[in-house]
Amino acid sequence: MENLPTLQKDYCKIYNYLVNAACGTTRGQLILWKNSLYELAYSIETRSSITVVLKITGITETICVTNIYIPHRAEDRIQMLSSVMRILESIPHLFKIIGGDFNMILNLWEKKGGLRKLDRDAKAFQETINKMELVDMQSANGTYTWNNRRGRDR
Repeated sequence: MENLPTLQKDYCKIYNYLVNAACGTTRGQLILWKNSLYELAYSIETRSSITVVLKITGITETICVTNIYIPHRAEDRIQMLSSVMRILESIPHLFKIIGGDFNMILNLWEKKGGLRKLDRDAKAFQETINKMELVDMQSANGTYTWNNRRGRDR
């Protein structure tokens, strides 16, 4: 334990980060980047997201990285998704990485456990994906995906 302050100092020399702390039922977000590769140009934080625009070291290109947590309450999902997408549309960068927990599904085959129905926000989610030209990355085995089966086969 006596090496902890030294480890923290060394770590901060290599990496930088922004944290949007959890508040109530809204989960926090973290974005971490290597100082030798990227420099923070600016950031935007909301209740449900954290966005960083990073300058790539040695060239003039920038990238935008967003970590999203959309609440699971149906009443909040479309509003929060719309708010985050307005922010992303306002950033004129070509390359964006967007990830996180959207708490929405596009197809019933994504649903594991619980009620097997599409919520009314599935259409809005699909429209957002199409409008923003996003790619929905599928998990290979669901190891890091929560489901209502809690410990049973995914």
